[in-house]
Amino acid sequence: SHTGVKPGFEHSFIIPKKCLNLLKSSLGGGEVPVTVDISSNNIRFSSDTFVLFARIMDERFPDYNAVIPVNNNKTLIVNRQDIIAAVKRISIFANQQTYQIKLKIQGSELHLQSEDIEKSSEAFETLSCEFDGEDMEMGFNSKFLNELITNIESDDILFKLSDPGLAGLILPKQNEDQEDILMLIMPMMLSQY
Repeated sequence: SHTGVKPGFEHSFIIPKKCLNLLKSSLGGGEVPVTVDISSNNIRFSSDTFVLFARIMDERFPDYNAVIPVNNNKTLIVNRQDIIAAVKRISIFANQQTYQIKLKIQGSELHLQSEDIEKSSEAFETLSCEFDGEDMEMGFNSKFLNELITNIESDDILFKLSDPGLAGLILPKQNEDQEDILMLIMPMMLSQY
């Protein structure tokens, strides 16, 4: 959500992902005033250059608040551009069925590793980071991780972690755009490297 936008009413609904992707591409990345009209079954986005209609999905959204961890007290801070580039590079060498990569945090270093045993390929990257917990390692699907971190607009990314087997939270460290962003990623069980 965007805390700088005050619609004057509260309403919850589910919009198809395709509609939001079309809206994003129609906006072109700039600041464009958009009017949103909502009826019981449809939603309309309109500006000076486009009008986009979509049907509101007749479903209840799951209670996502129930799965957001509240005890993730280990914080990892890493430069956004550095981790995006590293994940893209090492994911090329990950198994193309699991896309698994390993993140190993040791002091002020974040080690990223991927391996595809069938192709006898592996990759390693080391980034500097800030971490306030004990050394730990976690496995993630690199495609999911990449999708989350590339959609954060901040110089640094903040990971809130607790245990290698539990969900982690990803947030922007600096939030100057008045956007309330919180992303959740589930870890993968690490295969033996």
